[in-house]
Amino acid sequence: MFTRRAFLSGSAAALVMSAGEARAQAAPRVRVVDIHAHWYPPEWVALLEREGDANGAKIGRNARGNVTASIPNLSVSFQPQYIDIGTRLAAMDKAGVAMHALSLTQPMVYWAPGAFGLKLCRTFNDACVAVHQVHPDRFVGGVRDPTMRHRDAEFRQQLFCLVFVDVHRISPGSSCL
Repeated sequence: MFTRRAFLSGSAAALVMSAGEARAQAAPRVRVVDIHAHWYPPEWVALLEREGDANGAKIGRNARGNVTASIPNLSVSFQPQYIDIGTRLAAMDKAGVAMHALSLTQPMVYWAPGAFGLKLCRTFNDACVAVHQVHPDRFVGGVRDPTMRHRDAEFRQQLFCLVFVDVHRISPGSSCL
């Protein structure tokens, strides 16, 4: 049998629940941004695989088929989760991360001879711009600068355009202008 007491109790519970939902809806959502997310663009890895041996790196593949690079005092395996943007997006969504600020990690570019270091930087920077243009709310890039010994006027202009137009930040560990 339905009683007045049961009706009032149910109504009070419904009011409390709806007030809680209203507060939850009114609360601002926190946007999680990972400001130091390591990434190897596929075209950067491909360039390293094509030209790394001729420029002082020993390039190969491990048992899993991942590209590997060895330079003095460092060996790196380029794992798919650090290369593939689709995999990264799925992991970001699962973790509740809204945006990644992409940055290059070991082996970086400092080990490379001048012209190849510059080519690696340009490839990384161009890839950051491209992924940002496809996913502007999900990715920004950390510009790679090859250090003073590799700079030329054309690269400085490209770096200026990247920072102020497309990418939004210079990566820690790079040489700033």
